[in-house]
Amino acid sequence: MGCKGLQNGKLLAQAATAFDVLLTVDKNIKSQQNLDKLPIAVVILDAPTNTSEVLAPFAPFVELLLSTIQPGQMWEIDCTGKLTRIGGDSVD
Repeated sequence: MGCKGLQNGKLLAQAATAFDVLLTVDKNIKSQQNLDKLPIAVVILDAPTNTSEVLAPFAPFVELLLSTIQPGQMWEIDCTGKLTRIGGDSVD
C-alpha cells in the first residue's frame, strides 16, 4: 500500500487513500494530529491493550459508530460504550 516507513500525518494521509476509518488504541493521536485536513475518520478505542480479548467487546459500539461517522471526525469509545466526539459532545 505504500505505507512502509511512513509515520504520523503522512501515514494517515496514505491510509486515507484506501480506508474511510482508522481504528486505533493510540490515545495520543488526538493531540498529535489535525484531522480537519484529512479525508479519514479516526476511532480511538480506550483499551489497556490491543489483544483480541480486550478489543472484542468494543465491536458493537464500533459497528454502531461506523454507520454515522464522517471523514475528519475523531471519536473515542471507552470500555462502557460511552462515545465521545473529540472536539464535540459525548453520546451515551
